[in-house]
Amino acid sequence: MLLVELTHLSCEKWQILLQVPDLVNLFAQVASSPVETDEVKTLIGRAFAHLISMYGHQMQPILSALSPAHANALAMLAPKS
Repeated sequence: MLLVELTHLSCEKWQILLQVPDLVNLFAQVASSPVETDEVKTLIGRAFAHLISMYGHQMQPILSALSPAHANALAMLAPKS
C-alpha cells in the first residue's frame, strides 16, 4: 500500500513539474508588467520563491530559458531571506 501511495505521489509531482515552465513564464510576464499592482507582484514573488524552495536545481533550465528582462524581473520580486 505504501509503495502505491509513493508511486502516486511521484506521479503527481511529475505532473506538477510539467506545468512549472509555463507557470514560471507567466510569473515572469506579470513581474515585468507595468500595469500589475505591487500586491499582485508581491504574491507572484512569494509563489516563485516557493517553487524555488520546492524544486531547487530542477528549476535551473527553466530559469535559463527566460529572457534577461524576465529573469531580472522575477529576481527583483523574490523575497530576500
